[in-house]
Amino acid sequence: MVGNLLLFGDNLVLLRRHVPDGSVDLAYLDPPFGSSRDRYASFSPGNRSGGPDEPLWPWDSSAERYFAYSIEADRILWNTMSGLRLILGESQQLAFMAMIAPRLLEIRRVLKPRGIVLWQLDPGLAPYAKLLMDAVFGAEEYRGQIAWCYSERGHRLSRRGPGKPFDLILKYGRGWTDSRLPAEMRRPGLSELIGGRDRTPRHHHYPGPPRHDDTLDSWTDIPCLSPTDDESVGLANQKPVALLERLISDNTDRGATVLDPFAGSGTTLVAAQRLDRTWIGVDISHAATAVIKERLRGEFGHGPLGYEVVGEPTTLREAVELSREDPYQYGRWVLGLLGAWPAADSAGRDRGIDGLVYFRDDPDSYSKTKTVVISVTAGVPSLAHVKDLVGALKREQAEIAVLVTVAEPSKQVMKAAAEAGFYLSPQEGRGYRRLQILSLAEVLAGAAIDCPRTSRGTPKSDIAPARSPLRDDPFRDEPR
Repeated sequence: MVGNLLLFGDNLVLLRRHVPDGSVDLAYLDPPFGSSRDRYASFSPGNRSGGPDEPLWPWDSSAERYFAYSIEADRILWNTMSGLRLILGESQQLAFMAMIAPRLLEIRRVLKPRGIVLWQLDPGLAPYAKLLMDAVFGAEEYRGQIAWCYSERGHRLSRRGPGKPFDLILKYGRGWTDSRLPAEMRRPGLSELIGGRDRTPRHHHYPGPPRHDDTLDSWTDIPCLSPTDDESVGLANQKPVALLERLISDNTDRGATVLDPFAGSGTTLVAAQRLDRTWIGVDISHAATAVIKERLRGEFGHGPLGYEVVGEPTTLREAVELSREDPYQYGRWVLGLLGAWPAADSAGRDRGIDGLVYFRDDPDSYSKTKTVVISVTAGVPSLAHVKDLVGALKREQAEIAVLVTVAEPSKQVMKAAAEAGFYLSPQEGRGYRRLQILSLAEVLAGAAIDCPRTSRGTPKSDIAPARSPLRDDPFRDEPR
């Protein structure tokens, strides 16, 4: 494995196929839990796409299958999962634990000896998550936990009324308690931690990679993100880069490999890149991969940053197949190719617009942001599409509109688009068609939106070609 990797698809399949044994120094998990409104799309294996209040992990046939896989894969895990079923019943919580269990087994496989895994989650799930981590990594590998007491604008959320004032980050190692290690490098047993016969609690400093005092388990100096923060991409559970930078720098050295199997907004990847670590990000949503690509472009420009994308369509046939199977994910993938942001209002409605690109080209008022609106259709372009985009130009007060279609547009449609006229750039002194139509074949061939070159996010980054989409059964391979 060479360089950075952005993997699209089910992380259970992709970890097996693309991440070798003992190759990762730090794995960070922040899997979504709750309702599907927490993400741009449902990130669950199987691509559920229910309403905004639909549980992201309902107990269904898919959850039952993951549960069966987990208890067959590992004897200790069989006992743990069976006990959780008795405690939780066939609930959303159990479905979530059944989903994560086989992925924890894969993370254990890919971790290097003396690697670290961090799992960030709601404190209400922490007791069950700890049982699962004890089963997979061993109770003796527990390295402590961090309470991230996040705040907003310097005020604790608990002062604002009911709410969740902190996240817990469980920390486990792999191989730190190996009997071959010197005694001073082994983690103490439970009796040493809680005291002797008098059960007097004791603090213990664990040897190993962490550079902060291990008794310091409460972080109060890193606020949560506000929707108006520059680094916010509109994802409800997006974490601040400062938090991931501290976690990564505390647990790895320069040149280490960092894995995020639920990459989401890409914060882990941005933090790892800043700190000169190699990274591997995995996500099952094209909405997420599109945001990650654009975020990496915005953060690091078009310099030496390079990464390989695996699992996205590379041929017209594969792209057309995706457009038929899942038009939503197809649209997000196209936006990623064009370097555009997904567009949605606060209620999740896109108003007929799928993506946005911003640019500044007014020398007299360079702070003024101008807009390109993008609509992606999986059907045949029609005069109705052109009419809708003309309306979007006026409604959104945009300068340019772009329609991306699977099929080639007819001459009649092209003529109607040409009647929209031109946008004249005051900086460049040239005109751009106000309504542009790009075919899918043109986008795959490298065509870009024709707009002022001062635009943000229009040129595509230099990334290696993606491989064919993965359509494997995650249960096909034998448990390791």
